[in-house]
Amino acid sequence: DSDSLKNLATLTKLEELYLDNTLIDDSAGIFLSELKYLESLTVDDTLVGDVFMSHLRALQKLEELGIENTKVTNKSEDVILSFNNLIYLHAYDTLMDEATLERLERKVDDNYARYLSTNN
Repeated sequence: DSDSLKNLATLTKLEELYLDNTLIDDSAGIFLSELKYLESLTVDDTLVGDVFMSHLRALQKLEELGIENTKVTNKSEDVILSFNNLIYLHAYDTLMDEATLERLERKVDDNYARYLSTNN
């Protein structure tokens, strides 16, 4: 559950975290927001939603985000758009509408093109 993530927040240099199919909910975001070096986060098939996402705004190193089959809605669009390093977004089976997903996809595509141009 989310309370068990309190200790995880002490691993401040953590770069990847996979919490798929766990019992975490929105309260987990508070603890994960401390992981400033996190580049990859996957919370597919969990109970997280927009409150969780609002805490993630602090994770500006995120390059990959998996939120499939969660309660995330259009309200999290601004948070996701704020991730300027995000080059992979897996957001199927969320509560976001098609237009929002398309805008997010364009942003991720732009980030990816910038990533490729600076790493070649």
